Amino acid sequence: MDESNLTQILALMDSQFSQLSDTMAQLKHQVTELSHENNRLRMANAQLASVVSEASPPLSDLPQEQEDKHQEETSQAAPAKRQQAGRERLQTFYQEGIHICHTFYGMKREPGEECIFCQNLLDSFQRDNH
Repeated sequence: MDESNLTQILALMDSQFSQLSDTMAQLKHQVTELSHENNRLRMANAQLASVVSEASPPLSDLPQEQEDKHQEETSQAAPAKRQQAGRERLQTFYQEGIHICHTFYGMKREPGEECIFCQNLLDSFQRDNH
């Protein structure tokens, strides 16, 4: 192998490595974006599942007296129950390493990373509870 041929091969390899590096950077960016979208969708799905689970049976199937009693119980307990479930969902997402704050909502936190905005949100829920 002569020196010019070796130089051409090295130049070709350098070019291919550069292209591969660019492709890897693009893929990494796409994976990060998909991960953030997945987290946001998981959070929205959990919220919708909560709404569906709170749905009551059709009132027309109940006698009038039971219907009135059911409406009264539901209207008194529902807000507190929803708030508690919401706090628990947010706490779960935060523990799974997902931002719940408005600034970085749905983004993945680095391992061991704490977010003052998320912590403030969780603390405000606890203050409201007491």
